[in-house]
Amino acid sequence: MKNIGKVRAFLTEFVLVILFFSLSAVIALQLFLKANDKSEQSRNLTMAYMVAEQTAEAIKSVDVDESLEELLNKKGCWYDKDWVTCGEAEAEFVLSLKVVAEKTVAGELMDVVVVVEAKNADEPLCELPVTIYRSVMEGGKA
Repeated sequence: MKNIGKVRAFLTEFVLVILFFSLSAVIALQLFLKANDKSEQSRNLTMAYMVAEQTAEAIKSVDVDESLEELLNKKGCWYDKDWVTCGEAEAEFVLSLKVVAEKTVAGELMDVVVVVEAKNADEPLCELPVTIYRSVMEGGKA
């Protein structure tokens, strides 16, 4: 009879220890998953800014005869999950330009916002404003 009480106490303690370690494992797993999500978000944000900066530099150096649409066609507008240019169907991220042009007597002032966004997101990952000026002389219309 005494042995049955000791066995029950041991089994109860053993079950409690297993429950404690199971709970600890679940919490640790959740922390690792959240850390992985944060790492992925950080990577996507970094890559979005790199793509936006590259595009902004390309806009600043674009030839007078070349339009911004031609630049986008050369550069690519869609990126997959590894940030490699791809087609629209398999794209996870989209690069777009918002252009506001103001013609002046001496040329054209263009405010361009480079926008990189996830395909299914409500807000863009990044928006990078760029202002360029093209004088009339550059276009060959003196």
